[in-house]
Amino acid sequence: MGDKIRIYESEIKRATRRKLMERYIDTVDEAEEMTVYNQDEFDASFDKLEKGTYGVKGKEGEIRSVTVNEDEESEKKKDDTIRTKKSHRRKNVSVNPKMKKKDLVEYINSKSSVNETPDNQGERQYFVIREMPATDKVKIFKYFESLKNSGLINMYGASPLLNWTEDDLQRWLYGMKKDPDSLRDEIEGNDDYDEDDEDYVNSDVTLLEEQLKEIEYLLEHKQEIRDILVRAAMTRIENSGGGDFELSKVQSVFEKMARESFKMWVSTVYG
Repeated sequence: MGDKIRIYESEIKRATRRKLMERYIDTVDEAEEMTVYNQDEFDASFDKLEKGTYGVKGKEGEIRSVTVNEDEESEKKKDDTIRTKKSHRRKNVSVNPKMKKKDLVEYINSKSSVNETPDNQGERQYFVIREMPATDKVKIFKYFESLKNSGLINMYGASPLLNWTEDDLQRWLYGMKKDPDSLRDEIEGNDDYDEDDEDYVNSDVTLLEEQLKEIEYLLEHKQEIRDILVRAAMTRIENSGGGDFELSKVQSVFEKMARESFKMWVSTVYG
């Protein structure tokens, strides 16, 4: 597999549609679960409200979310702050961009503690892809475990397989005679054996059947894994301020996500 594994416009479009749909669903769910008051009603009933999040409707019809908790003093300050804001526009806040050297060092150390393993430190460290939801991380881990159990490859060279398409994986398997059809033929070919070899053959067939099961899983979920990497790549580009999802840019981050996924799997499961 010496050729460069590319992503396609259709995969970027599919990832974009999913991101938009997830944002829409989150917005609708939040609105449906929220009790909405107008400003006067909210002010009058504030002391009686239970802990939770409420909607406050402004004069122009806009709805702001307000969280009420058990700390009445902090909530009163928050409410006073909310009422003094203009709902139709955000105020520009003056922020001093300078940071003291001591604070900068502490900030850098706090960031490196999750994704780097310091020397001579006994505590277990984890590498985390922050742009990837927990459900997607589980799918990535399960895919690596299935790949490991298949015995197809040394796992230190496994990360590029995440970038492959299903056709790429199928061709690679076919070249090693490890595609599903070849394995089924090999299993069926073990039907003729001497009684003295029964235990050996049964053991061999069992191993082949287990390998077939893992390989079928790898093929079935190949596109899903690519989609996870594409979505994570686009989220990283978006969070970095580069909203332009140019194909070459997404391609570069997409490949990096496969390498980081392997690092995350190793540090989390075996680190």
